[in-house]
Amino acid sequence: MDVAARRLFESKIMVKGGSPLERLAEIDGVAFGKTCTLALGVPTLVNADEVTPAAMRVAMG
Repeated sequence: MDVAARRLFESKIMVKGGSPLERLAEIDGVAFGKTCTLALGVPTLVNADEVTPAAMRVAMG
């Protein structure tokens, strides 16, 4: 865990304690916005009427 914390710190990411690192190990994917920012909360589709059914099927997997 010390190695992981050091590598994150070298990348200018500070982690306090081991709990956040343990939770990071459980993540399978991350979604970024169009400005490459990571936001907390629940994603909301705001332009549903502009999305084609075919694109929606692709997005939903």
